[in-house]
Amino acid sequence: MTSSLVRNGFVRGSMTQGNGCYQRKCVNSTLEVAVDGIWKVCPEAGGPIQFPGFNGELICPAYHELCSMDPILTSGQCTNSCNYNGDCVGGICHCFIGFDGHDCSKRSCPSNCSGNGKCLRNGICECANGYTGIDCSTAVCDEQCSLHGGVCDNGVCEFRCLDYAGYTCRNTSGLLNSLAICKDVLATDADGQHCAPSESSILQQLEEVVVVPNYHRLYPTGARKILNMFRGRNCDKATKRLACWISIQKCEKDGDNRLRVCHSACKAYNLACGASLDCSDQMLFSEEGDGLCTGWGDMESWL
Repeated sequence: MTSSLVRNGFVRGSMTQGNGCYQRKCVNSTLEVAVDGIWKVCPEAGGPIQFPGFNGELICPAYHELCSMDPILTSGQCTNSCNYNGDCVGGICHCFIGFDGHDCSKRSCPSNCSGNGKCLRNGICECANGYTGIDCSTAVCDEQCSLHGGVCDNGVCEFRCLDYAGYTCRNTSGLLNSLAICKDVLATDADGQHCAPSESSILQQLEEVVVVPNYHRLYPTGARKILNMFRGRNCDKATKRLACWISIQKCEKDGDNRLRVCHSACKAYNLACGASLDCSDQMLFSEEGDGLCTGWGDMESWL
């Protein structure tokens, strides 16, 4: 389906960014579509709908395009119109995947559930944890993958620049003139590459709608904020750096994937601010060494 949806707090790279496959169902003569587990009813003739937590809109197809109950007939007639579980071609039913029988009335477990589940007596696959699909052939990722801007590729959570709001892997030196908050932070790696929007105006928006909220979320509040006033500027500096590294991550040397923030940077932030951020969160932090994560060795140089 055509869509320009992008999660609140992220910057849209293009108006076609959200194009893709979405869950749908036909209920009581209406077409419903789901985004992030929220179902919305589409206009009968098709058209745009919006979802809470997202900017942009999804363009629904017309009801009859996905919910028509008329069997497909090219010649001849098929028993029970293939029970609408297949196409009738020349009087013979060609069943959709997961259905069997001369009239497609029986359920069947495709490929014996691909070895990733068990076939129930009713012919439906019960998938093991980590797999989904009518034949259990599709590996799934933890929901934290999408919440942190990742893309699930057959069970592997990848953080690709091009899938992250249309970013590209850019030379860091070319970003500095468009940055304000993160300019000094990224200048320490001016010869490297970071994932960032290709347009300066969108890069500036990134600091406003992503970096700044991350900074305020990370900076201590309450009693710890008062305590940090006596500790000096280390906490403020650590919070600023971590917010920038989480929001504008380095690229892989041999690819276009974003690199997670170094585990050591998370621990140094906790030490500077008396915080308790979960440094074991593998969606954000990595224990990999030199050049394989964002912020390696930089915290220790000043802390």
